[in-house]
Amino acid sequence: MKFVMNHSTFATLALTAAALISSGATASGFTGNVVVASPVRTCMLVRQTGFASNFLSLQIKVLMRSGVYEYPQFNVVTSSLGYVVETTGSCYRIVATVVTGNQTRFQIFHSGLPNVGVQSIEFGGLAQELVFDRTSPNPGTSTSDSGRDVQYFSGSGIWSVTAEWRNPIRIATASPLGDSYSGLKIRFSTTFRAGDHLYFDVDTDIAA
Repeated sequence: MKFVMNHSTFATLALTAAALISSGATASGFTGNVVVASPVRTCMLVRQTGFASNFLSLQIKVLMRSGVYEYPQFNVVTSSLGYVVETTGSCYRIVATVVTGNQTRFQIFHSGLPNVGVQSIEFGGLAQELVFDRTSPNPGTSTSDSGRDVQYFSGSGIWSVTAEWRNPIRIATASPLGDSYSGLKIRFSTTFRAGDHLYFDVDTDIAA
């Protein structure tokens, strides 16, 4: 059987292909929560987040597309509407808002500066007050209350993003229970660039 494509059919196929290309160019996604082998942090207790000031000691390490690292620091914007902090880097802005006792929303925006971008953002280390609490096990670490895995809320870009949990926390000499972590790394599969944004929720706690 001979198939003859008329102008109408060709135009329809062309528009369909263009739509698929366009949707693929703006599709972002979340590949999930994974635990990465890393040093254990020892604390005496973990409790729910208190104030915006608790974010100020949170280390931030941003790997740029160029291979250079940046180390921005959070500043308090307001403490009247959910405890908001933010920081800016060479081409990005990061905002964190404490929504509830077990929900903190992180918003990451690219400034639009061309030819520069972000590969990953690492929060925390082995010494800061602010730490992260996973959904399970629940109950887990004593006094940490219910947790929340990283939940993808909104995004725009051609990347997918993975949440890497690092530096498990143990209380005194007990073994880590696998819910509290001192480090969280957000890794993009390809460059976070001009016009992109990412919103995600996670539970933040305080360690001492």
